[in-house]
Amino acid sequence: GDYDGDDVLLIGLPSITAAVKNTVCPKEHIDHIESGYKVGQIVESSGGQEEELNCLMQDQLVKGCMRAVKEVALMGVVNTLWFKNADKDISEFGEFGSNTLKLVRLQELVLDAPKTGFSIEKGQLDKFDTGMPHWASKDRQRHRGAENRSSSALGKLHDLPPVADWLEKFLAPHGPTPVHGHS
Repeated sequence: GDYDGDDVLLIGLPSITAAVKNTVCPKEHIDHIESGYKVGQIVESSGGQEEELNCLMQDQLVKGCMRAVKEVALMGVVNTLWFKNADKDISEFGEFGSNTLKLVRLQELVLDAPKTGFSIEKGQLDKFDTGMPHWASKDRQRHRGAENRSSSALGKLHDLPPVADWLEKFLAPHGPTPVHGHS
């Protein structure tokens, strides 16, 4: 699956897992095939040999699972970069810029990475880091980069004075607030 709402089922019930036997593959069976192959390519690569096919399929499953574990945070990294770029673009130009639009494409690629084999090193994403908008919560400040002054809708909402500072003044011209059920 991918990270678009699919359900994941992990089975640890001994009566089921005990029946599963992993194939132990000699290294020469798997050295010639890289991760991310489609099933048809794996079958073709096995030359019709059942033992080799089992080894190749097992190897691809392990590689795919390991890749998913290693890249589990990548979607969050790309999404965070998108919102930083989007907020900066809206604040400075009133529209999305080229980096924000490139990050939209990356979001699509990263979302389907478990199926397609797409990967990208986190270092390749450094060019997209613009710093956090000032309205981002303090726990988001752990992301590196300078803080950006935002004039987006979220930045403007963040800059409003606390409700306690203006609520009574706003309500005063309308008289006392009615209590629910009474006039």
